[in-house]
Amino acid sequence: MEARLLSPNDIKNSLVNLPQIVFEVTDDCNLKCVYCAYGELYCDYDNRSGKNMKLADVKLLIDYLADLWNNNSPEASVPETYIGFYGGEPLLNVSFIKEVIEYIESLNLNRRFKYSLTTNAVLLDRYMTFLVEKNFSLLISLDGDEYANSYRVNKAGRNSFKRVLQNVLNLKNTYPDYYESQVSFNSVLHDRNDVAPLLDFFKKELSKRPELSELSTTGLNPKKKGVFDKMYNSIINSYHKAIDYETLSADDFMNCPEAYALMRLIEAESNNILYSYKQLLPSSNKEYVPTGTCIPFSRKMFVTVNGKILPCERISHAYSLGRVTHDHLDLNIKEIVEKHNGYLKKVLKNCTACANKYNCLKCIYQIDELNCRTITCDRHMSAEELDRYNKERYSLLKSKKGLYHRVLESLK
Repeated sequence: MEARLLSPNDIKNSLVNLPQIVFEVTDDCNLKCVYCAYGELYCDYDNRSGKNMKLADVKLLIDYLADLWNNNSPEASVPETYIGFYGGEPLLNVSFIKEVIEYIESLNLNRRFKYSLTTNAVLLDRYMTFLVEKNFSLLISLDGDEYANSYRVNKAGRNSFKRVLQNVLNLKNTYPDYYESQVSFNSVLHDRNDVAPLLDFFKKELSKRPELSELSTTGLNPKKKGVFDKMYNSIINSYHKAIDYETLSADDFMNCPEAYALMRLIEAESNNILYSYKQLLPSSNKEYVPTGTCIPFSRKMFVTVNGKILPCERISHAYSLGRVTHDHLDLNIKEIVEKHNGYLKKVLKNCTACANKYNCLKCIYQIDELNCRTITCDRHMSAEELDRYNKERYSLLKSKKGLYHRVLESLK
């Protein structure tokens, strides 16, 4: 296959089928978590000034998307779109959330909408009835027990654990069906928690299993690297530190390192991972887009509190692909293609020479020197490195009898 760059039709198709749009409701927060992606450990975000979004700030974007969806409905393969609310702490600006929902529902679009919100749960007791009424998918940030949660402090430096736990248990007891079906948790791993005790806490206290995430390694503040290195704790290392690794891997099978490695192997080698029904149609396409970067807006659109439009919330605010204000929308498909392809061209030579180019998972927007004249990729592999990497993965199948079968059974 030959490498190709993006076309305007790639971007238009992503917007027509936009599965999720996330608004950064506010850059204010009632906590000051030590490892916050908008805190002193990082330096790749816009200045935080306690700013709140207003409906007028994003109305032109909503109208643009609504018009695009109405006029291109035969091309749409995504029947619903998630409207997400992010922060800062989004519950500090509930009026915006309510206004956006009311406005979107007033448009009577030929598309279903669902709502999601990421919260620290400090204000959950005030707004849980509203969240339940609108059937929000709720993602709550909590790192485990009181000590494990001790990086999640308020502006006075006090641990938020007791208040958050009380609010969560109140939601659980008041709306048990909603809690069971719509509430999930995210736990960040660091030097004050580990997978085994963390999972045990959630199982006993909250009857849930949290999503696990690591501290971001992108956009680090060079002056804080020592602090970051002390705090960092990878998921793989945390699993292997468990006293009873075999039991932990059995209880939490789909998230253990072996199962994760095997799923990546299946994805890379089977050519049977489909992200939309359109991929079931016959194709003679012999081309691939270099790097593992998502086509912009094919999975998400993120709108910052300052109106910057990005492919997702995990990348630097420096790489915005558009902007919206109360009186102007800048979302030019041609310019987006030119900017994105400009980045791809910088790594194209490296990608062409990479033995793993067809199965790359590297997001180009998470390369810190992306705006430099030339850039390098830490995922680049020679033929020998790829062969060694594949041998390690296939040896896993030999040493772990039944692993492949169990992964397939768990995916059903």
